[in-house]
Amino acid sequence: MREEDLLTLLQQGKIAEFDELRRKHRWKPIDLRGANFWDANLTGANLTGANLTRANLTRANLTGANLTRANLTGANLTRANLTGANLPEHIPVVKNFFTRLMEIIEQDSEALNMCDWHTCETTHCMAGWAIQLAGEAGLVAESFAGTQYAGALIINASCPCLKGVVPDFFASNDDALKFIKECAEKEKELV
Repeated sequence: MREEDLLTLLQQGKIAEFDELRRKHRWKPIDLRGANFWDANLTGANLTGANLTRANLTRANLTGANLTRANLTGANLTRANLTGANLPEHIPVVKNFFTRLMEIIEQDSEALNMCDWHTCETTHCMAGWAIQLAGEAGLVAESFAGTQYAGALIINASCPCLKGVVPDFFASNDDALKFIKECAEKEKELV
């Protein structure tokens, strides 16, 4: 089994063939570091133990994908769909995340800086704030998964209104603020 063959099958959305080839080779973890899965359909893919470090999963459909023990450190999950994906257990939940974040931003207009995960103790991007507001559990998640992935998991676990879609962590401050306000309004409707 060549990893290039597996990568090609995934990029072409041939999930059944990908899974069959991995089963045939006893699910050996695969190295997909830096792979480009922009807008790829990875629905139901078994990526157990895969190394997806720095992979581009922007707008990828990971609905029902198995990401157990997958290494997603530094992977770009912008607008990826994680609905029903098998994700790590014990993801912290921040109740009313967007409402709380809006309150912080309203108190300090410089508390949101989308240019860096963590600028200082009182200034973070959206993912950074998810980790910060999740407390010790958020910091633990960040240490094993990286900031973007941990932030995506925490925000999705905390915000059912997102329906599994990962926010754009690379948006401008203005676009991010607009998104945060919209989500805070949706949270209020759910109460």
